[in-house]
Amino acid sequence: HVAISGSRTVDTFGHKSSYSFTLGNLLPEEVSWLEVLAMDRTGRELYLLDPMRPNMLDRYYASGVQTSGNNATRGFTTFTDPATAPAAWLPGFVAVSAMSNTSDAFLSFDGTPIPMNNQPFTVSSFYQTSTPDIQVYHNVQYLDANRVAITQNSGPLQTVSTGGWVRLSSTLTPPAGAAYGRVRFSVASQGKSYASSVSVNIAGLQTNMGSTPAQTSSGGGAIRCVVDSFGVDSPRYPLQNVSMTIMEV
Repeated sequence: HVAISGSRTVDTFGHKSSYSFTLGNLLPEEVSWLEVLAMDRTGRELYLLDPMRPNMLDRYYASGVQTSGNNATRGFTTFTDPATAPAAWLPGFVAVSAMSNTSDAFLSFDGTPIPMNNQPFTVSSFYQTSTPDIQVYHNVQYLDANRVAITQNSGPLQTVSTGGWVRLSSTLTPPAGAAYGRVRFSVASQGKSYASSVSVNIAGLQTNMGSTPAQTSSGGGAIRCVVDSFGVDSPRYPLQNVSMTIMEV
């Protein structure tokens, strides 16, 4: 909530992150750039990419808790035995049961999309199935700055191993005009008569910047945020020091 005076009150629910920065010996024009971020009242969204959390997906999406399924059933299971997980610390997996032999089944999350910056990014996850020849792919729906869908593209078809967990990844490049993206993890129908009991277990849903899969993390690396506090002092004219706190919203 922003008061007429410009003071800001942020409601926080659940797990929220905050970041504090001290930037010293800045020139006046450099301070002006930061002031624009701090004083922006246009409703424009700011994102901070956290280098400690390479996974840009929402935390709940990455854990499988708040995914939704299209043309599929889907369920969340918490690992009870770390030895059964592809990585011991991963919190759980989602089971995708393909229900249609005419349309692909996919997991998606309709919450906050991740920001795009015209650079390649990598989508990856761990997969496990007991049915041979099941193919999966990664799909991204792109949105413009107004969050209007403009196009989508997909990674190549990849076959899930029946010998245990395997990590599959795709590198994609956003098109011009793409400001955001919604990532979907898909099972390809390929015209097969999948029974409802056929399933693919997916763990460690992840999207990171760059053309190679990063170390798996639990999500939350693209922080939608506001500048919560902003202070300036000038111990040595004309250089200035800026102290600012950024809070997740």
